[in-house]
Amino acid sequence: MEKNYKGLHITLIVLLVILLLVIGGLIYYYSYINSLKQPDDAEEIARQGIEILYHGDTINVSPGIKRYGYSLNINDATILEKYDGKTYHNYENNEYLGESEGKLEKVFENDTGTLYGIVSNVKRIAAFNELNAFPREISKNQDITGEKLKQYDDVYKADLDGDGTVEYVCFKYGEAQAVEEEEINSGVYTKKYVTTVDLLGEKYNLISNLVVFSDYEKENDGDEAIYLTNVDIIDIDGDGILEIFIDLYGNENSGSVAIYKYNDGKVYGTTNYKASTMP
Repeated sequence: MEKNYKGLHITLIVLLVILLLVIGGLIYYYSYINSLKQPDDAEEIARQGIEILYHGDTINVSPGIKRYGYSLNINDATILEKYDGKTYHNYENNEYLGESEGKLEKVFENDTGTLYGIVSNVKRIAAFNELNAFPREISKNQDITGEKLKQYDDVYKADLDGDGTVEYVCFKYGEAQAVEEEEINSGVYTKKYVTTVDLLGEKYNLISNLVVFSDYEKENDGDEAIYLTNVDIIDIDGDGILEIFIDLYGNENSGSVAIYKYNDGKVYGTTNYKASTMP
C-alpha cells in the first residue's frame, strides 16, 4: 500500500509539472501574440471619450495610412449638434495652440443633395478635450551631431516611447521644379519636397524607413500637394507614447496621413510606404 501511495505521489508531481509547463507555455504564447498586435489607439480614444479631428475631419488615428477630407454629413442633425460651434483644443507643429470655436462648413454637395463638410477655424489636430499631448520634449534641428544625421534636412528628436533613450524622425528633401517666385512667397508653394522619411535610434541606427516618395512628376505644374511636409509628434491617446503624424499629400480639404507608433523596439504602421507625390 505504501508503494502505491509513493507511486501516486510521484505521478501527481509529474502531472503538476506538466500542467505548470503548459500554463507557462500558454502565457508566453499569448504574451507574444499581444506583442505583435498593433495598438488600437482609436479604440482607446473612444473609451476615453476623446474626439480627434485632422484637418477638420474625423479620422481613425490607429497606426496606418488614413484618408481625411469632408466626411461629415451636414444634413445630419446629430453631426451638426456634435461638431458645429464647439470649443476645440488645437495642436500643430508639436505645439499646443489654444482653444477655438469650430464651425462646420459645407465643402461639396453630392448628386442626391447631401452636403458634406469639415470643421473650420481649427488647426491640423483638434480635440474636444485638452490632451496631455507632449509628455516629453520634442526638438527640431537642435544638437544635431553625427554624419548620419547630417545627411538629412530636417531632424525631429524625441523619446517616443518614454524608455529614456531618444529617437530621430528624419526628413530628406529634393529640389522641386521651379515655380513663380510670388507663388513661393505666398506660402502656398515651397522649393522643396520630401523624398524620404526615416526613423533612427539614439546611436543613429536605422530603425525603419517610414515613407519613400516616388520621383517628382516633371510635367506637373506645381500643385501644392507635392510640397506638404507637415509632421506632428504627439501623444494622441494619453498612453505616454508619442505618435508620429506625417501629412503625405493633400489639397485644401482632403488628403492622406501616415500615422506611426514606436514602442519597445517595434514600429506600428505602414513602414517603407511608397507614397506618390500626387494625391
